[in-house]
Amino acid sequence: MGRCRVARTPGDAAGFQFLRKQLENQDDAARAIGTLVRAGDNASTKDIARLAHHRQQDIVQAAIPGLAELNNREAALALLQLAKGPRTVRGYAELRRDSARALAAYPTREVVNLLVELLSNDDERVVHSACLALSKIVGDNLVDAEHWRRWWSYHRSEYSPLDAIK
Repeated sequence: MGRCRVARTPGDAAGFQFLRKQLENQDDAARAIGTLVRAGDNASTKDIARLAHHRQQDIVQAAIPGLAELNNREAALALLQLAKGPRTVRGYAELRRDSARALAAYPTREVVNLLVELLSNDDERVVHSACLALSKIVGDNLVDAEHWRRWWSYHRSEYSPLDAIK
Protein backbone atom coordinates (compact mmCIF):
# COMPACT_ATOMS: atom_id res chain seq x y z
CA MET A 1 0.00 0.00 0.00
CA GLY A 2 1.37 3.40 -0.95
CA ARG A 3 2.05 6.11 1.53
CA CYS A 4 0.97 9.70 1.05
CA ARG A 5 4.04 11.88 0.72
CA VAL A 6 3.85 15.31 2.23
CA ALA A 7 5.72 18.24 0.81
CA ARG A 8 8.82 18.84 2.93
CA THR A 9 9.22 22.14 4.71
CA PRO A 10 12.40 23.78 6.03
CA GLY A 11 11.48 22.70 9.58
CA ASP A 12 11.28 19.01 8.60
CA ALA A 13 15.05 18.52 8.66
CA ALA A 14 15.21 19.70 12.26
CA GLY A 15 12.26 17.47 13.18
CA PHE A 16 13.86 14.43 11.59
CA GLN A 17 17.15 15.23 13.30
CA PHE A 18 15.35 15.43 16.66
CA LEU A 19 13.58 12.10 16.07
CA ARG A 20 16.77 10.37 14.90
CA LYS A 21 18.42 11.56 18.13
CA GLN A 22 15.53 9.92 20.03
CA LEU A 23 16.56 6.57 18.53
CA GLU A 24 19.57 6.69 20.86
CA ASN A 25 17.35 6.81 23.96
CA GLN A 26 15.85 3.43 24.84
CA ASP A 27 12.86 5.11 26.48
CA ASP A 28 11.96 6.98 23.28
CA ALA A 29 13.28 4.74 20.50
CA ALA A 30 10.13 2.68 19.82
CA ARG A 31 7.98 5.81 19.48
CA ALA A 32 10.60 7.53 17.33
CA ILE A 33 10.81 4.51 15.00
CA GLY A 34 7.06 4.63 14.38
CA THR A 35 7.07 8.35 13.68
CA LEU A 36 10.08 8.20 11.34
CA VAL A 37 8.65 5.25 9.44
CA ARG A 38 5.22 6.87 9.03
CA ALA A 39 6.96 9.99 7.72
CA GLY A 40 8.88 7.86 5.19
CA ASP A 41 12.30 8.83 6.51
CA ASN A 42 14.53 6.40 4.61
CA ALA A 43 17.61 8.11 6.05
CA SER A 44 16.85 6.38 9.37
CA THR A 45 16.90 2.86 7.86
CA LYS A 46 20.41 2.01 9.07
CA ASP A 47 19.60 3.06 12.64
CA ILE A 48 16.29 1.18 12.63
CA ALA A 49 18.05 -1.94 11.31
CA ARG A 50 20.54 -1.68 14.17
CA LEU A 51 17.70 -1.33 16.68
CA ALA A 52 16.09 -4.54 15.39
CA HIS A 53 18.82 -6.30 17.43
CA HIS A 54 18.16 -4.28 20.59
CA ARG A 55 17.67 -6.08 23.89
CA GLN A 56 14.31 -4.41 24.59
CA GLN A 57 11.20 -6.10 23.22
CA ASP A 58 9.28 -2.90 22.44
CA ILE A 59 12.13 -1.52 20.34
CA VAL A 60 12.52 -4.77 18.39
CA GLN A 61 8.76 -4.95 17.85
CA ALA A 62 8.79 -1.43 16.41
CA ALA A 63 11.96 -1.89 14.33
CA ILE A 64 11.11 -5.08 12.42
CA PRO A 65 7.71 -3.98 11.07
CA GLY A 66 9.23 -0.53 10.53
CA LEU A 67 11.81 -2.04 8.20
CA ALA A 68 8.99 -3.67 6.24
CA GLU A 69 7.09 -0.39 5.96
CA LEU A 70 10.14 1.62 4.85
CA ASN A 71 10.24 -0.57 1.73
CA ASN A 72 13.76 0.16 0.53
CA ARG A 73 16.66 -2.09 -0.43
CA GLU A 74 18.66 -1.45 2.75
CA ALA A 75 15.65 -2.38 4.91
CA ALA A 76 15.04 -5.53 2.86
CA LEU A 77 18.66 -6.62 3.28
CA ALA A 78 18.43 -6.05 7.04
CA LEU A 79 15.31 -8.23 7.26
CA LEU A 80 16.95 -10.93 5.12
CA GLN A 81 19.93 -11.01 7.51
CA LEU A 82 17.65 -11.19 10.57
CA ALA A 83 15.62 -14.00 9.02
CA LYS A 84 18.79 -15.98 8.23
CA GLY A 85 20.34 -15.30 11.63
CA PRO A 86 20.31 -17.26 14.86
CA ARG A 87 17.21 -17.66 16.99
CA THR A 88 17.11 -14.54 19.14
CA VAL A 89 14.24 -13.82 21.52
CA ARG A 90 13.34 -10.48 23.08
CA GLY A 91 10.27 -11.09 25.24
CA TYR A 92 7.49 -11.93 22.79
CA ALA A 93 9.61 -10.84 19.84
CA GLU A 94 11.60 -13.50 17.97
CA LEU A 95 13.85 -11.94 15.37
CA ARG A 96 13.90 -14.76 12.79
CA ARG A 97 10.15 -15.42 12.97
CA ASP A 98 9.12 -11.76 12.95
CA SER A 99 11.56 -10.89 10.14
CA ALA A 100 10.28 -13.78 8.01
CA ARG A 101 6.75 -12.42 8.35
CA ALA A 102 7.88 -8.84 7.64
CA LEU A 103 9.59 -9.94 4.42
CA ALA A 104 6.15 -10.19 2.82
CA ALA A 105 6.62 -6.48 2.02
CA TYR A 106 9.40 -7.42 -0.43
CA PRO A 107 8.09 -9.74 -3.18
CA THR A 108 11.45 -10.34 -4.84
CA ARG A 109 12.92 -13.61 -6.08
CA GLU A 110 15.63 -13.40 -3.39
CA VAL A 111 13.04 -13.03 -0.63
CA VAL A 112 10.80 -15.82 -1.93
CA ASN A 113 13.83 -18.09 -2.21
CA LEU A 114 14.82 -17.38 1.42
CA LEU A 115 11.26 -17.89 2.65
CA VAL A 116 11.15 -21.26 0.92
CA GLU A 117 14.48 -22.13 2.59
CA LEU A 118 13.01 -21.13 5.96
CA LEU A 119 10.31 -23.78 5.47
CA SER A 120 12.97 -26.29 6.56
CA ASN A 121 13.63 -24.47 9.83
CA ASP A 122 13.48 -26.44 13.08
CA ASP A 123 11.24 -23.81 14.68
CA GLU A 124 7.64 -24.38 13.63
CA ARG A 125 6.83 -20.69 14.30
CA VAL A 126 9.46 -19.63 11.75
CA VAL A 127 7.98 -22.08 9.22
CA HIS A 128 4.49 -20.70 9.89
CA SER A 129 5.70 -17.11 9.43
CA ALA A 130 7.43 -18.04 6.17
CA CYS A 131 4.19 -19.64 4.94
CA LEU A 132 2.21 -16.51 5.89
CA ALA A 133 4.68 -14.26 4.08
CA LEU A 134 4.62 -16.48 0.97
CA SER A 135 0.81 -16.42 0.99
CA LYS A 136 0.81 -12.63 1.12
CA ILE A 137 3.43 -12.31 -1.64
CA VAL A 138 1.88 -14.85 -4.01
CA GLY A 139 -1.78 -14.31 -3.18
CA ASP A 140 -2.39 -18.00 -2.58
CA ASN A 141 -2.59 -20.05 0.60
CA LEU A 142 -0.98 -23.43 0.05
CA VAL A 143 -1.54 -26.15 2.61
CA ASP A 144 1.92 -26.70 4.04
CA ALA A 145 5.67 -26.31 3.59
CA GLU A 146 5.94 -29.20 1.14
CA HIS A 147 3.33 -27.65 -1.17
CA TRP A 148 5.24 -24.34 -1.09
CA ARG A 149 8.50 -26.11 -1.98
CA ARG A 150 6.84 -27.81 -4.93
CA TRP A 151 5.22 -24.53 -6.00
CA TRP A 152 8.62 -22.78 -5.93
CA SER A 153 10.40 -25.54 -7.87
CA TYR A 154 7.75 -25.19 -10.58
CA HIS A 155 7.52 -21.35 -10.61
CA ARG A 156 11.08 -20.30 -9.73
CA SER A 157 12.19 -19.62 -13.31
CA GLU A 158 9.08 -17.63 -14.25
CA TYR A 159 8.48 -15.80 -10.97
CA SER A 160 8.07 -12.09 -11.46
CA PRO A 161 7.76 -9.77 -8.45
CA LEU A 162 4.49 -7.90 -8.12
CA ASP A 163 6.23 -4.77 -6.81
CA ALA A 164 9.82 -3.69 -7.08
CA ILE A 165 11.75 -2.50 -4.06
CA LYS A 166 12.33 1.21 -4.29
